[in-house]
Amino acid sequence: MNNDFIKWFVAIIRFLSLIITPLLLTFFIATFIVYYFSLISFAYIILGAFVIIILLAALAG
Repeated sequence: MNNDFIKWFVAIIRFLSLIITPLLLTFFIATFIVYYFSLISFAYIILGAFVIIILLAALAG
């Protein structure tokens, strides 16, 4: 009976890992994508600020 319990336990853990592992992977990938795009948008904001400053300087000059 003890051996059966261990088999069930291992089967349940494998089943849970089959479900949880893809969820964790998708969570990490989504977090990475959001972080990456926020960095890109931040860089674009900085570039836009530089372009606006240069345009204002050119118009003023």
